[in-house]
Amino acid sequence: MPLQELPKNTELQTQNKFEAKDIITLTKALGACQLAQRTYGKQADNLDKVADIFVRLLKNHEPQKVIEAIKQWLLTEQNFPTPADIENILNPKPKFDFAVYNRIQNKLKIGDYVSEKEHKYLKLYEEKALKGL
Repeated sequence: MPLQELPKNTELQTQNKFEAKDIITLTKALGACQLAQRTYGKQADNLDKVADIFVRLLKNHEPQKVIEAIKQWLLTEQNFPTPADIENILNPKPKFDFAVYNRIQNKLKIGDYVSEKEHKYLKLYEEKALKGL
């Protein structure tokens, strides 16, 4: 299904935090991305459609945080961002380290105190490993 045909009634449907002025600011930020980055055929006349997709997919975030994430993307990346790229800046996926996992497991084995945060780390690490991600 093409992006412009995304259904309006989806699980992503939440309170839209974007007002008209925020959408204008977002469109300008995406325009800056288009000018400054490798866009491989994206046309300026598509920016309104692109901004609409960003708003629909990122509407649960504060507009200013989305704009800041786009600015961060501009400073660190060369290609045009996707909503997933911006979502990953706003909600980064945890990075896992086997050494940390192993240390926590060893604490459990010897009966040392393991915090709730460490238990959560173990659970997330194991879920990721089982999914093969």
